[in-house]
Amino acid sequence: MCSCKRLVTFGLVILLISVTAILAEVPRFITYQGRMTDNAGTPFTGSKNLTFRLYNGSGVQIWSSGAVNVGCVDGLFSVRLGESPQPALPSATVWAMDTILSLGIQETSQPEMSPRTRLATTPYAYSSLNGGGWLWDQASSRMTQEHITDNVGIGRSDPAYPLDVHSTSSSGDYVARITNTNKTTHHSLVVVLDTQLCWSAYDAAFFASNRDSNSVAAVFCGTSRVNAVSISNFGSGKGLTVGIGDWTTNPAILATGGLGLLSQTYYAQRAGRFELNQNTSGSNVLEAEYIGSEMIDHRGIWAKSAPSDFYGVGGEFQGGWRGVYGHVNPSGSSSYLGVMGEANGGSGSNYGIYGTASGSGTNYGLYATAGGGSTNWAGYFTGPVYVSGFLTKAGGGFLIDHPVDPDNKLLQHSFVESPDMKNIYDGVVTTDGSGYATVTLPDWFGTLNSDFRYQLTVIDVFAQAIIAEKITNNHFTIRTDKPDVEVSWQVTGIRKDAWARTHPMAVELTKSPGERGKYLNPDAYGLARDKAMYADPDQSPEAQAKIKSYEESKAACAKLATDHTQPDAPCKQTKE
Repeated sequence: MCSCKRLVTFGLVILLISVTAILAEVPRFITYQGRMTDNAGTPFTGSKNLTFRLYNGSGVQIWSSGAVNVGCVDGLFSVRLGESPQPALPSATVWAMDTILSLGIQETSQPEMSPRTRLATTPYAYSSLNGGGWLWDQASSRMTQEHITDNVGIGRSDPAYPLDVHSTSSSGDYVARITNTNKTTHHSLVVVLDTQLCWSAYDAAFFASNRDSNSVAAVFCGTSRVNAVSISNFGSGKGLTVGIGDWTTNPAILATGGLGLLSQTYYAQRAGRFELNQNTSGSNVLEAEYIGSEMIDHRGIWAKSAPSDFYGVGGEFQGGWRGVYGHVNPSGSSSYLGVMGEANGGSGSNYGIYGTASGSGTNYGLYATAGGGSTNWAGYFTGPVYVSGFLTKAGGGFLIDHPVDPDNKLLQHSFVESPDMKNIYDGVVTTDGSGYATVTLPDWFGTLNSDFRYQLTVIDVFAQAIIAEKITNNHFTIRTDKPDVEVSWQVTGIRKDAWARTHPMAVELTKSPGERGKYLNPDAYGLARDKAMYADPDQSPEAQAKIKSYEESKAACAKLATDHTQPDAPCKQTKE
């Protein structure tokens, strides 16, 4: 049997109080040396399987190395406790809270050696208490501060916060700088609000500056694969609050990269909210602008919400004057679109543009004007057009390429009009040897029409023709005084279907008080457009006054944007 005589109790790497030492890799083990002999005291040469155990002050085992193969030369051996593949040594808290720790050693086939050896002072440098409550845990590579009422100050002798960093130097670029050279997905800085406060309205981090220029915080190295800044709040509070009191062009947030700024929320909260308290018109609550030079169709704003088919609204806007305003200032001769609506796919009904209007006055689901060009169309449709209600017009007809000279001319005809909802049917028929002919009409004719009118004209011969039998059961009879006479016939009827009965057309209408003195076509009477009943909404006196005020405000803002001598400038130039 061999016995172990302890030559050196413990050797240990001591934690140094310097930044360089903290950044270096601190060994996470205890070096133990001993001398192994037999019962006669003869030094042993060879190898043995030994198990090392640590016990707390109550004699309870708190750590075991497991079987460790130890080689002896002339009885001497050395082993590192806590070195892989052994389990890691206990956490720093154990060393700080229990100063009566002891070490036990057992050869695999023998009982544990007695007595155990109490750990001396040196091992406790592994978890130095000289920092006023700061603990270094080699097993987890962590430095902790147990006393939550203590504050640490850098650059000041009276720290008011758990970590209080202060600098008055003008030579440095940063008050504090954190650099992470790891190229994986590790973070350089993470700010976490305490779990117990996650559902309150506290800010996880607060950055503030009362200077006119320079950054409150600067974050670099945001690429297409990583985020420059990632902020998450899983409660009802704000993910990010940014305020700026400077009226100049310095932005509260300047974010660049593949994803300049990404805001996410997981509950029924807003991923982002922007508010503006401004008393002068012409300011923008949210402004987006592409300022590059690439000849690509970049989007000023791109929004998407399509969780599944038939769900999601890409964008919703509400204004007290205009809900949405699309504006293009062309300088060339291409085709330009102020607003474009598109719906593609599916097997249901798609609407490229859908407009509604309701109120107690005059409502327009869609209002369009055009002017100033060589050709002007207030509305141009390619394909069939259906109107479910009344279609009223000052005039109309068809317009086609001239059938004789289509390259150079157009041909147009006027519609046939009537004060009634009149339908016209006609045809040609030849009477038989007895002078009779029967005209059969469609089976729906009598259901659709009433109040019939007839016209008959004989062709090629002098003869008389009459209606021998009026329309009955969708047919009528013609009689001529000669046999085999060709007759051209025409029948008209007044609509009596369900829609016509519920929407009767009044021929003469009295203008309402608000319409009196105004005209559908004031230009036909030599009057200006302000006399129009259904004028361009921007031509009303109220709208003209608003537009004038709006343009004046923009001009004032443009002047203030270049005048930095006015710190209380009330607005910022509106960009279009």
